[in-house]
Amino acid sequence: PASPASRPVLSFDDDARLTLSGSYLIVENLEMRSGAVRIDSSSHHVAVRHFYLHDNPSGPGSFLANFGDDVVVYDCEIAYNGVIPSSSDDHGFQTLAGTRNVWVLESHIHHNSGDAIQFCHTCIGHGNGPANVYIGRNRLLAPSIAAASASIPSRLFCSAKVTSRIAFATETPIAMIAPI
Repeated sequence: PASPASRPVLSFDDDARLTLSGSYLIVENLEMRSGAVRIDSSSHHVAVRHFYLHDNPSGPGSFLANFGDDVVVYDCEIAYNGVIPSSSDDHGFQTLAGTRNVWVLESHIHHNSGDAIQFCHTCIGHGNGPANVYIGRNRLLAPSIAAASASIPSRLFCSAKVTSRIAFATETPIAMIAPI
């Protein structure tokens, strides 16, 4: 990865979104101040790595939102987004309806006004929640990893150093891999 001093820095208005759309796409070694990133639903085989997304005072709902399939988020930091404390529920990372094969690895997600990682709360009762999600070797700090109202993906695997409570509202079996 590039050193933090040599990364290009993108600055946006608070409500701006950078949309990633494509196949076999790699986005790496960027810093983004304010704004949010969305991975489009037509996208697949996307890697976001060595990315620092920070300092957005007004939340868009989630700062890195995934609508795509076969997505890897690796060695990213998503931090200091939203106003804390507030009633706003703006998540660090969120994977949404119908997404498949999502990996969040070796990332640090902290000090966001919502959950560190949140799973498609709009999927409840619709049967199209995310599937095959792996969360490994992350450092997560938030009110909870997944909101109590979240729809837990089928086949969720989790290995994380967690500095919060974990609240899952599901009957889906969850495999917990030994904490780091």
